[in-house]
Amino acid sequence: MAISLAANATIRVTDSDCGAATNAGPAPCTGGFANTVADIVCGTNATCTLQAGPAGANSELVVTMTGNPTILAAGSTAGAQFPVVVTLSTGLTDLAGNAWDLAGSPDRLISPFPDETAPTSTLATLFVSSGFANTLDTGDKIRIDFSEAISLAANATIRVTDSDCGAATNAGPAPCSGGLSNTVADVICGTNASCTLQAGPAGANSELVVTMTGNPTIVAAGSTAGAQYPVVVTASSGLAGLSGNAWNFLRSPDRVFGPARS
Repeated sequence: MAISLAANATIRVTDSDCGAATNAGPAPCTGGFANTVADIVCGTNATCTLQAGPAGANSELVVTMTGNPTILAAGSTAGAQFPVVVTLSTGLTDLAGNAWDLAGSPDRLISPFPDETAPTSTLATLFVSSGFANTLDTGDKIRIDFSEAISLAANATIRVTDSDCGAATNAGPAPCSGGLSNTVADVICGTNASCTLQAGPAGANSELVVTMTGNPTIVAAGSTAGAQYPVVVTASSGLAGLSGNAWNFLRSPDRVFGPARS
């Protein structure tokens, strides 16, 4: 429907520091991390214009940022990281004066560009082994190439399952029998690992480098102490494409790493 736009209309957004925001809202924060909250203010840090859209005249809003958004609450990463989700608005109503129904909107997520495809990992490699050669431990360095640029939450987590019951493969962990069990462990950025994005084969921010600053957090102890190589990624959080689609490790060409290759 057509809307009216106040000269100082404000769109408040929350970003993806704690994990990719979705249309349901911001990702929850734990471990002392926080999402950034920022205001887009028409006439202050943005120009806002109405134009004809699919619902007719004045049903489409175009916002051009003329400055950085106003930070109301600083998050774990400086600035407002995409994707951002609209969490509040003022000065945007229908012609009867009804405010924007954010909770009832099919889409309130702002991303840098449309993207219907979830990122996949094309190559996962242990390129430095610092402790035991066959165990994921302190000092190990892992490089993961993705099919596209990704966003990285400050507390992103990569859960792996090891090879206590047989060598893990890209198809998943080896099945266990005879009372044996695989170890499940978490690599947590900012807790037991440092995680950085850099340019990879798919361009800027498409390659993740993980340096273990401690041993992984054991979620379920297996038959052998520690996480034995090779390990396979079996869950993740805080790693997504720029549109908010989570890492699709199940369809990834490579999600297994270790031991180090000569």
